[in-house]
Amino acid sequence: MLESAILVLVLILVCLGAALLWYLRQMRLQMHANLLEVHGALESQLRGSLQAHMESLQACRDEHVRVRSEFRRLRRHLNWWLSTEPDSALPGNLAEAELLALARNLAALRPLVPYPTWQFDRDWDNPDLLYRLRRAVWNHFRGDPQAPELILDWHHGTKLALHLGNDLSKQIFVGGCMDPNELALLDKLLKPGMSFLDAGAMEGAYTVLAAALVGPGGVIWSVEPSARERRRLERNLERNGFRHVTVHPVALADSDGKAELKVARDEHSGQNTIGEVVYEQAREIMRETVEIRRLDSLADEYGLKALDVVKMDIEGAEYRALQGAEASIQRFRPVILLEVFDEALEKQGGSRALLLSWLKEHGYDFYVFDYATARLRPDDGRIAGDNLVAVPVEKPLPAEAFSLLPRA
Repeated sequence: MLESAILVLVLILVCLGAALLWYLRQMRLQMHANLLEVHGALESQLRGSLQAHMESLQACRDEHVRVRSEFRRLRRHLNWWLSTEPDSALPGNLAEAELLALARNLAALRPLVPYPTWQFDRDWDNPDLLYRLRRAVWNHFRGDPQAPELILDWHHGTKLALHLGNDLSKQIFVGGCMDPNELALLDKLLKPGMSFLDAGAMEGAYTVLAAALVGPGGVIWSVEPSARERRRLERNLERNGFRHVTVHPVALADSDGKAELKVARDEHSGQNTIGEVVYEQAREIMRETVEIRRLDSLADEYGLKALDVVKMDIEGAEYRALQGAEASIQRFRPVILLEVFDEALEKQGGSRALLLSWLKEHGYDFYVFDYATARLRPDDGRIAGDNLVAVPVEKPLPAEAFSLLPRA
């Protein structure tokens, strides 16, 4: 009996051992099959990825060959040009598309930080090679009403189309900035959801920046009476997809009615005025009958509900525009950035003294940008420049506005 029991136990152990071996073999086969499947999937993915990378690499190589060829061709032109007169003219056999490509590659946008000693044409005579090259491109198109658009990067991810050969492109394309101290201040003042009025918007440098800063929840009123500049402004707004900007085709003044807008030649398109053209070189080439409006009547008509910051550069009509905006200014108490050029103001019945007195009577303090440091400082009674920042006495500027550092 014992021997039989032992024999049965041995048989059971043998069977269990055989079953275990069979199970282990099956597990090994399954694991091998799984590994083969994973290997196949990885191999397929790697092949697809490698193929995509090879195609991308080939495209890069093709582009590199094209760019290298273009660079060599442009370098030949440049070497020839630099051996002659680099500040006078470009090689005559460059096509317009080539000039625009050259201009785009030469362009450099200065960051939104204050610029000590900046003034109009500050970098026109800069001897640096890139400035000389940009100056030559600008001179090529100087004053040409048919000059092409040059689309450049503007601030906060926007685009700005400039017309080569006029004063605006002279500052932004050649010098890399325009009104850098005012724009740096605006960058610190405007927040999402705010409201901004751009009086004398021209082609939209201020408007485009402000629209980006206040976002779609904000409100921008862009006032530009000149049909020529307004077309360019509207294209820049469309190019950036802004839907929260309202363009008003009027001139701000102290009454509602009609007036003749003196349109300056294209090179000095920023000198359009309902008064008299002050600068001899910005001679008038035509006149447009335009609508003039008080800001107060526009605000009533369109239901303006807030106004945080105003920029006003309207060639001598600033005093008249302030008088026509009295109710809005008293209601909304905006910060006002404006030009106070005495000769232009006098052409429209105003003066620097009258304008400053009016603002003082309406509860405003004055700040100016120090020429040497570009730091915003309270006016000491001797406003030397033509630009002024007027601030309601009851709403002091934030500390950030006085910093030379970029916006946090």
